[in-house]
Amino acid sequence: MLTHRVPSGKIVEWLRGAARTAMSRRDIWFVECDARKVPFIAECANCLVPTNQGLRESSQRHGGGAIVPYCGECLARVARERVLRLAWRLSSMLLGLVASLFIPMLAWLPKVPAVILAAVTVCLPWFAYGIWQAFRQKRSVVDSRAVVELEGGLGCFNEHWGRKLAQLLGTTPVLRRVYPHSVAEWSYGGVVVAVLLTPWLYDAFHPQLRLLNLTEDTLVISADHHVLAKLEPTSTENPRAGLLIRVASGPRQLTARRADGTLVETVSASLLAGRTHLFAPSRPPNTCFWLEQTQVGGSSNREFKHELPDNQSNFWVIPKDVDSWFGRVLDSGPAFGTGGVVTSLRQGFCSRAGE
Repeated sequence: MLTHRVPSGKIVEWLRGAARTAMSRRDIWFVECDARKVPFIAECANCLVPTNQGLRESSQRHGGGAIVPYCGECLARVARERVLRLAWRLSSMLLGLVASLFIPMLAWLPKVPAVILAAVTVCLPWFAYGIWQAFRQKRSVVDSRAVVELEGGLGCFNEHWGRKLAQLLGTTPVLRRVYPHSVAEWSYGGVVVAVLLTPWLYDAFHPQLRLLNLTEDTLVISADHHVLAKLEPTSTENPRAGLLIRVASGPRQLTARRADGTLVETVSASLLAGRTHLFAPSRPPNTCFWLEQTQVGGSSNREFKHELPDNQSNFWVIPKDVDSWFGRVLDSGPAFGTGGVVTSLRQGFCSRAGE
């Protein structure tokens, strides 16, 4: 079976043509006028063929709305262009939503690359639009529209039609250089959706995991054979002890090894979206963790409650959100002085838990 292979050189030229089409500057003839009071010229503003048809060309940025004459062929082309631009904007928004929902679910993709990948995915319709323009536009007019509305007047791509309009208005056209596709009001909605929604969903699908090393050796912590961190020993309660990271939700195999590769502990853990977790491999038997809830604020009588989580293993799903790690709430300063209940996760000898 014969197949047609496109040379790689042509592909590069197509991509370059798309980039040039999207970003190239073009000459227009600017006619200063009130777009709402432009006289109708019975001549196609694109190909100069006599016509009695027209289409209102307006800009959401500048308002107005001039009726521009087009022949039947040019009118159909402009209509197709408008439908294409609408589909382009909608597809960009849809891709932004889909990318924001799907990309944060990828297990081992860091947060910043996830946001960048979502933004790049949204730009694919723009790139496809540039490729389509590079193939389609074989004539001098890059954009299907013959006239674009600018601040204070109209920009005409056809010099003869622009001079004729200026003559009727008693003014002189001024040559300018513009980006035709930026004038066409590029839609950034999809990018905004991806950039704002992806980080929030990434945090939702990547719950927090606190890693703590209570041994005497440096530990290398892995999840599903992906190295998470290298932890130095921490023997006492310290708010900065260990490391707080985000790991993709779902069943994970947490493994702790010494620097020489000796296995210390492996745990089959299930990380839940929106929850906080703790992993302290090879925890000493006399060390326990507990939740301490403190009533702070307007009342002078502060009530202390102790809630012991299940500490039969070295992995915990913390039942409440933790406001303070490994330290008393009152030691955290006046940051909690506005009132309410503050939850702190504490570490100490098992005889102290619940006191």
